[in-house]
Amino acid sequence: MSPADDIAAQLAQAIHDAVLPRLPSAIGTAPGQTMVMFAEIGQPVVPADFSGLNQLLDAQAASFFVDCLPEPGTSFMPTSTTFSAAYGELLASAEPADGLGPDALAAASQALSAARALVEDAKVGELNAPITYLPTVQEPSTWWDPAGPQWSSLAVSETGPPPGSSIRPPRWYFRVLPDVDQRRFAPGEAPPSPRPPSSPLATGGVRFNAPMAAAVLTARPDVSSTGTAQLVKAITLAPNWPERMAVLQNTVANSTLAAPTSTGFSLQMSYTYVSLLRPWLAQSWLERTDWRILGYPPGTFSAADPGKPGQLLPVIPIGFVVAKDVIVHANWSAQDMTILGSAPSLGPFVLSGGGAVASGTLSIPGQQVIAWMCQIPPELPPAI
Repeated sequence: MSPADDIAAQLAQAIHDAVLPRLPSAIGTAPGQTMVMFAEIGQPVVPADFSGLNQLLDAQAASFFVDCLPEPGTSFMPTSTTFSAAYGELLASAEPADGLGPDALAAASQALSAARALVEDAKVGELNAPITYLPTVQEPSTWWDPAGPQWSSLAVSETGPPPGSSIRPPRWYFRVLPDVDQRRFAPGEAPPSPRPPSSPLATGGVRFNAPMAAAVLTARPDVSSTGTAQLVKAITLAPNWPERMAVLQNTVANSTLAAPTSTGFSLQMSYTYVSLLRPWLAQSWLERTDWRILGYPPGTFSAADPGKPGQLLPVIPIGFVVAKDVIVHANWSAQDMTILGSAPSLGPFVLSGGGAVASGTLSIPGQQVIAWMCQIPPELPPAI
């Protein structure tokens, strides 16, 4: 295990231990269990998005921020598909299964109607568009406030893998965009292939299709270059979350990964865990096996396996971890110091604005989402 892998494992275990008492189910990857998904690249949090003069507009913006789904896999990168859109499509297309007796048919129909009623009753009109959305309750509600009382301290150091840990954290890599010298990869190690861009939900219902970051940058002449530093700057300057997400998606799609070669890692940060509650989500209906979607084989929406490709609703996000004021100490190698000058990210941390290294200390200011807690849904549609 490399020093970077060691600190990744320590961080994963520390976060697991911190949030475990607040999770509704055991950690694991079986249906009904909760999976810790570290961010493929940290999602910057801009408090001004949620702290304007209009509380209803602030609550709407917060709901939009958390209404997301990742690609199937073990790390979390928001796609252009919202959770509410995927769930709404599931409900709208469902119907009682064939071959049910009169009583079973009545029960299936009643359960489906009740699930749809929860959604209809929860819809709220958007304040800036003639459409509705489904609000998601977040606790604490002002999790984005950098001066709030919700923050706790966390410190981990490179001491070897945690004993008996069941957590399998992703390895830490630098993201390297094309204008960075490719010879900076660790000797003898081929970097993993970048993940392809995500595709929208095939059946529609997507709130927005995030534009490619190139389009965002072209529209903003102050960050119009496609270089690494300009992309990092664009994350900070993009005026809203959809544009910031577009920049992040494009960064992930077009970057390769370089393994750190430094040693002696330790990390300090403040963090808070935010739980998500969707009063309109009929969990009991999802667990029923008396319905189908015509033309969709069992497992099309959820395969009950978060890593299986092609599914539309691989997990249900139930909470997330926000970090702020991150400090990483290390005996930085010359190779890593060169990469740090322009790398968009290290491990789950986005270096928005650029990471500053002084006296062996990498300081990452601001807030960002670094991990999501996700519940594994059953097979959807169910096998009958």
